[in-house]
Amino acid sequence: MKPSQQRQLKYKGWLQDGSLEGSNLNGANLEGSNLNGANLAGADLGFANLERADLHNANLEGADLSEANLAGAYLGEANLEGTSLYNANLERASLYNANLERADLIGAYLNKAMLFDANLEGADLWSANLERADLRRTNLKGARLWEANLEDADLWSANLNEAGLIEANLKEANLVRANLVATDFRGVRLPDGTKWTEETDLARFTDEEHPEFEATWKKVRELRWQLRKDNT
Repeated sequence: MKPSQQRQLKYKGWLQDGSLEGSNLNGANLEGSNLNGANLAGADLGFANLERADLHNANLEGADLSEANLAGAYLGEANLEGTSLYNANLERASLYNANLERADLIGAYLNKAMLFDANLEGADLWSANLERADLRRTNLKGARLWEANLEDADLWSANLNEAGLIEANLKEANLVRANLVATDFRGVRLPDGTKWTEETDLARFTDEEHPEFEATWKKVRELRWQLRKDNT
């Protein structure tokens, strides 16, 4: 889609009045497009290029964004409930306060994505890459994060109640004040590099009043420093 076509769609109001609901935009080039508030519910946007697109407050409920390129896209407060983002590229995308309830994010690339205050309840993030993602206060209740990479992710005050983290990587991740009630930690690599066992006291990562909290996070900081040093 050329810029002139994008402007025409905006001018005619088709992006807001529902004319693109359920539309076929598979493989479309919408790089940098202004789709603020657009109604794209149920649309086919598989393999589409939406790099740096403005989708703030857009309705993408039930849309297919499989394999789509959303790198650097602005999706703050967007509705992505039940949306398929299978293998999508969301590197550095802004998804703050977005609704991703029950979204399919299997294999999605969310490196450095901003997901603070987002709703990911029941979302499927199996094998997703969330390295250095901002997940502060994010609702991940019941989410599947099997084999997900959460290295150096910020999960401050995140809700991981009943979430599945089997074989996930949480090395260097911030779990301070996170809700880990009924969370499945089998096979998880913890922030300090150790593996979870049934004897692991997770409160030393989450509770600032825990007697081992300072010593635990000192070890995490040392690990982080060593890894940065090894990569230079």
